[in-house]
Amino acid sequence: MKRMRHYFAALLAALLLAAPLALPARALSAAEAKTAVLGYIARLVPTPGFGAEWFVLSLARGGVKNAPYYNGYYTRMETYVKGKGAVLDKDRPSANQRSTENSRLILALSAIGKDAADVGGVDLTAPLSDLEWVVRQGNNGAFNALLALDCGGYGTAQTRGALLAYILDNQSEGGGWAAAKRLPASADYTAMALQALAAYRGDAGVSEAIARAIPVLSGLQLTNGSFGFEAEGANTESTSQVIIALTALGIDPAADARFVKAGGNPVSAILAYQLPSGGFKHKPADTEADGMATDQAARALVAYDRFVNGEGPLYANLYAPHAHAYGEWAVRTAATCVTAGLEYRACGRCLTAEETRAVPALGHDYISTVKPPTKQSEGHTMHACARCGDSYIDNLTAKVSRTAGFTLWDWVMYIVFFGWIWME
Repeated sequence: MKRMRHYFAALLAALLLAAPLALPARALSAAEAKTAVLGYIARLVPTPGFGAEWFVLSLARGGVKNAPYYNGYYTRMETYVKGKGAVLDKDRPSANQRSTENSRLILALSAIGKDAADVGGVDLTAPLSDLEWVVRQGNNGAFNALLALDCGGYGTAQTRGALLAYILDNQSEGGGWAAAKRLPASADYTAMALQALAAYRGDAGVSEAIARAIPVLSGLQLTNGSFGFEAEGANTESTSQVIIALTALGIDPAADARFVKAGGNPVSAILAYQLPSGGFKHKPADTEADGMATDQAARALVAYDRFVNGEGPLYANLYAPHAHAYGEWAVRTAATCVTAGLEYRACGRCLTAEETRAVPALGHDYISTVKPPTKQSEGHTMHACARCGDSYIDNLTAKVSRTAGFTLWDWVMYIVFFGWIWME
């Protein structure tokens, strides 16, 4: 019996040690996943240039405050735009030019508080007034152009009205949208159309169009909560676009009965695509992060987080002229004993405006320790800085004489026995 007790005790100890190894990793919440992907993006794109617009927008709308990062991006975009002119895709043949190049940059610059109608003297919004040019990209051109103009009140009501009418006219008979009206509705195009229409859902015609599209979108959803693009099957990007659309319409993608299927909802589905790095894969079977999947998932998680926290749709009210309102001073570079530091205070209404001020070097804070001389070593004073550890020595004093403090008897012994040997 005693042996059995020892056996069971040993077995229990082994199980307790192994248990933590057997537990599955805790799944991230949507908020944690958002933080992880934004961190991944910041590491992936430390110096964003043209083409990184969606990454910049995600960081900005996700609440990441980094004025030098955004200002650096804006400076590079100013140079880029001055070299290209108002039509960014002008190097292509006219028939193949993509108006979405303009729309994407307008959205990103507006998200960091910059006026896209005056980028180094160039108005990026002006070409979007040409409906014929915009819709050479079909519905995709119209969706993005309307979002871009609405995000900062750019252009004219007439231009925005023409784009809105085009989008409504291209809704399919079944109620969804595709690359062209004659094609079967897809989740991506239907979701992007709803994103563009969301700002106008108070209009009777738009409200009706949205009401027809929602059941179509729900019908395109897979049983695990994901969405796919046409015959490709489930993927991150389609699911992301739906989350952005639903949150823009005030619909909770994680709780609305129309989008909660037996195996999950769009939010739970998209979380399954995230990798340990924070990036997102494109397809369920993939093992590596994909740039497009990551940028769209980041926007979706930011949109959902904004929805949960009542902060408004992802693309709404990105830019508005304002007087800067600066907050408290914060440390950017801490001053040291020998180098100056830098403090800043940022505008609470945009992400790029800030004031800075230098902080003088602190100077050393030395603490002095006196070491008296002995017969074996010299004396000195050690001065060590309490902040940085810098030190120096001064006030050197000679060793104490070997005969210092001798009594008469010491002298006698020294003389008799050559006391210097004895004193050693």
